[in-house]
Amino acid sequence: MNTKQSFVSVSAVLLVLLTSGGAGAGLFEDAVSGGEEQEEKVESGMFTGSQLELNGYVRGDLFLGKVPDQDVTEIKTGFAEIAAKLKARLGETGDGHAELRLRHGYEWGEVQGDLNLREAYVNLYLGPADFRFGHQIIAWGRADGFNPTDNLTPRDMRILSPDEDDIRAANLALRTTVNLDPVRWELVYVPFYAPAHFPVPEQLGPIAFADPVYPDTDFEHGIAATRLNLELSAIDFSLSYLFGYSTFPGLSLMAFELGSSPEVGFRAYQHHVLGFDFSTSLGEFAGLRGEAALRWPMEVNQAGYVHVPLREIQYVLGIDKEIGDFYLIVQYVGKYVLDFEEIQPTGLMDLMEKMAAGASMTDLLIEAQDDEELAAILANILTNPEAAATTEVRIVNRMIAGQLEQVYHQAFGRLQWKLFQETLSLEIAGMYNFSTEEWMLRPKLAYSIADVMNLIAGAVIYGGPDDTMFGMVDEIMSAGFVELKTSF
Repeated sequence: MNTKQSFVSVSAVLLVLLTSGGAGAGLFEDAVSGGEEQEEKVESGMFTGSQLELNGYVRGDLFLGKVPDQDVTEIKTGFAEIAAKLKARLGETGDGHAELRLRHGYEWGEVQGDLNLREAYVNLYLGPADFRFGHQIIAWGRADGFNPTDNLTPRDMRILSPDEDDIRAANLALRTTVNLDPVRWELVYVPFYAPAHFPVPEQLGPIAFADPVYPDTDFEHGIAATRLNLELSAIDFSLSYLFGYSTFPGLSLMAFELGSSPEVGFRAYQHHVLGFDFSTSLGEFAGLRGEAALRWPMEVNQAGYVHVPLREIQYVLGIDKEIGDFYLIVQYVGKYVLDFEEIQPTGLMDLMEKMAAGASMTDLLIEAQDDEELAAILANILTNPEAAATTEVRIVNRMIAGQLEQVYHQAFGRLQWKLFQETLSLEIAGMYNFSTEEWMLRPKLAYSIADVMNLIAGAVIYGGPDDTMFGMVDEIMSAGFVELKTSF
């Protein structure tokens, strides 16, 4: 893989995962609000009616895809996993929740084992005030799949799973909810920084990854957020505000010398996020949901802050309709980038591509005598190599943040068909970006073999022009999958 492809492939992998799961929740997962995210997910339980409830699942998964640049099929990932979920009731005073997952299998080119504490928190109920403290997942937003206001806990993009919710990761947080029907006021404080995790190899071509730069544990480096919900008979909506470090860091140039491998690393940045979301119905015709957020990063366009994205407004509007055994979701997702200006490539990536192929600086200087364009590129780069490298990293960050254009228009959709008394579910989900001509398709079949056993099969396919994110990673991330799962 050449240098230019290396830089762009890294950014492409990140953005594909962010948009397919990413810039918000899983692409088409159910929107949630309040504190009910995880409790409704258990199918059955032990010790029901007592002070303890225990349930969970065992599953096996296999993802198959194409080897990049080869006509060969490879195993992208294959694993077995067991999850145990425990709920301890404390009467009307409170309860405790915990979920532990043990996974083992082949992921990202090697055999791995992982013991993951997905969540562990305690709820305390004192009159109109509820308190939740511990390792928890916090999901904000009422739109389906893409949630601009959802910025509190990170995602683990290394996870490949038929369940899009699995990319969510927890963090230690204190969450307070004051219930004054029809008003619900939430206050959240996340003391420690936890970044999203990306499936980036340690080394891609001549590009080296340095240690990330993340905030320390000082009190002021946490995330503070508040949300005011109003739930009426005709409409539910909320206003929210967040200040703190973004869970999605950007890439920063750590070190660079012409002729050697540039070092880049992830670096966190602070931002303000002002959000609004709502859900209502259009009579008996359909449900209507919407969400918008103004994202205002600090240190935008300042020297040394190449990793910080531009200010932007994200918005989503969608309808959902149930017709017999069919369920349809259609959404428009847009983005407007403030203070936008195009960045022109410096030619450094083409130059490094030639050097990676064996050309020396002397060879390039000789070639430049007969090539005016190459001569101009060399003159610009040699005047200030670090400035040229910084510009290229800035372009990569624009790709990651989806800010190569000032306005983005995308369409999302999902059609689900339930058959045979809902024992068989056929679903097709997809997205199309009108601004870049990128697309994603996710067909899925789910069959209930027994009350507690399910077979799931499907695929996730990316595509687009060769110079776009999805077009560059179609062979890396596209895969078919099968899962067998039993619950207890």
